[in-house]
Amino acid sequence: PPENVEKYTIKFETHIGDSLEKTKEASNKLSADIEDTIGKENIENIISYIGQSGTALTEDLQQNHHTGEMQIYIHEEASYKLDYKKVLEDVRNIEKPYLAKFDISQEAAGPSVGRAIEVNFRSNNEENLYKKV
Repeated sequence: PPENVEKYTIKFETHIGDSLEKTKEASNKLSADIEDTIGKENIENIISYIGQSGTALTEDLQQNHHTGEMQIYIHEEASYKLDYKKVLEDVRNIEKPYLAKFDISQEAAGPSVGRAIEVNFRSNNEENLYKKV
């Protein structure tokens, strides 16, 4: 079966010192450029976060108004038609002078999980059994 990718994650930065408003404008521009590149009809949703990111918490609590993250969700049907390597290449090749840094990665759909798994724990030592669970 073809490899399908239903979600792409982008992390980006505008230039240090850029305001939150300027980062929002860059995020909106990037979102529009991605829709033009991948095809709006192939995209289910784009969600953007700007400002202080989760990783910024480990970086001396910097404000990081110039950082952002974007999740791109592809329609399931389109995920089988689109070559994820070409999507990655095309999005990387978008001219982005409004960004200082840019990274994109893909998340492949996992295998079908089927039915729930039932697990039984057994032990001759009830005390140890409860410690493990």
